[in-house]
Amino acid sequence: MIEVFLAEIAKKEIGSLLKDIPTFVKDLNATEVLNYAEADKPLYEQEMSKKDIIDLNRINGDLSEVQVDKQLQELYPERQRHTVIDEAHFPIARIETINDHLEGTVHPETGVPFEAKVIELTDGTRIEGVFPQFDPTFDVQLPENMYLDTDYRQFSYANQQLKEAIQQNPELAKRFNALQLEQIEEGETPDGFTWHHSEEVGKLQLVDERIHALTGHTGGRNIWGGGSPHR
Repeated sequence: MIEVFLAEIAKKEIGSLLKDIPTFVKDLNATEVLNYAEADKPLYEQEMSKKDIIDLNRINGDLSEVQVDKQLQELYPERQRHTVIDEAHFPIARIETINDHLEGTVHPETGVPFEAKVIELTDGTRIEGVFPQFDPTFDVQLPENMYLDTDYRQFSYANQQLKEAIQQNPELAKRFNALQLEQIEEGETPDGFTWHHSEEVGKLQLVDERIHALTGHTGGRNIWGGGSPHR
């Protein structure tokens, strides 16, 4: 009877120390837990001895989560710990994407491969979806303060980056014809190309315009760029 009573006290001690499960779990090893509700399970399930409870009573609120976890590991090294999948602070949200049935294969018309990827957004949110892997001629990383800008502003910035890169890299210039180089010099997107919003946060890719149009997909504008209202 006394053991049951002590175990209840121990559970209350752990509950007060580990009340913020989503924050705490970032420092633990991952298991197949996909949401906060699942993560909010007892981390250590066996009953504790009187000595264990005394040890826990020495822990105060000033200790960091890592220090708390370390002491619990020392007390119960063999216990299974529960956390969010992939050792992430946030669970992974699986989203439906256009043509996600093509995962691991290629688009039947364009030959563009589709792959499942996990993307971490600027707020720490992690999402998983299936995205096309185009063969870009040039990549541009937007500054974070431009993520929600219009296509016009984003593409103008990307064209300027392309222009400067060509001026410094003759090999890159060889990938364009005379007319396209003239357009790039004027700050325009070269004929036959378009800027693709990659699923990777803030990345624009210069890709073949026709292949891009024929390859239905969910792009970065809908992932990190604010969606259609920001176009």
